[in-house]
Amino acid sequence: MLSLNKRFLPMKITAAVVVSILFFTGTIHAQTFVVFKGDTINRKDAKGLKQGIWKEFYRTDSLFSITSFKDNKQTGTTKFYYESGKLKSTLIWKKPGQLAFAESFFEEGKKCLMVII
Repeated sequence: MLSLNKRFLPMKITAAVVVSILFFTGTIHAQTFVVFKGDTINRKDAKGLKQGIWKEFYRTDSLFSITSFKDNKQTGTTKFYYESGKLKSTLIWKKPGQLAFAESFFEEGKKCLMVII
């Protein structure tokens, strides 16, 4: 029995050393994300850049904003909401993360502002 343990001992030490090296040198790059109410959101890639759908919430768990990211830049449409859930404003990104057409609304739904930012 003792000879059997000696045979596997080098493999255990080698595996422990490899795991330790990977863990302590930081060579493992992982994506990060959040799962909220069964939905995967707020993902960062291995380089730390925002990707995909990002959502922010009020403390009451009602939606505050939703936007789409590609390589850390907003794309498509960003929407902001009142805590009541009604649409507050939209940003339609013409140049990712740089130029957007914006519309704002009063809580009762009437448009109050349109601007290019």
